[in-house]
Amino acid sequence: MIFDRLENLNIYKGVHSRFDKVKEFLETEQLENGRYELGGGDYAVVTSYETKEDLDTYEAHNQYLDIQIMMSGKECIFVSDRGSLEAATSYNEADDYILYKGPSKGYINLEADAFAVFFMDDAHMPGGKLDKIEPVKKIIVKLKVEGKS
Repeated sequence: MIFDRLENLNIYKGVHSRFDKVKEFLETEQLENGRYELGGGDYAVVTSYETKEDLDTYEAHNQYLDIQIMMSGKECIFVSDRGSLEAATSYNEADDYILYKGPSKGYINLEADAFAVFFMDDAHMPGGKLDKIEPVKKIIVKLKVEGKS
């Protein structure tokens, strides 16, 4: 997992051969909710929702890096390694996720102009409230992992 400020995004270009697509998408200023194709199987989703008080299900992905960029608002994202959790669903190949239950190993507070990168073993539970339930706007960029079909 990576957690940092957007101003440091360029530091992580070596994480994935197409990591520059993250910055390119941000520069397009596409902030309307929806899905945006980036080519090569990669895509971005702009989403808005309210944080929640009670969360209990982690998600993890097998085929995509999950890069979450907070545009406005703030949320708590609980994290754990998927090996320490119990699968709550079978793998959904069409949408690339599996849900898990279990204890948190930690959390990050994702605020405006910050981002997090979740790798295959990084189970994460986004959408948690910090001080209060509040609206957030987030960009999620999905980069297909090389060698995964």
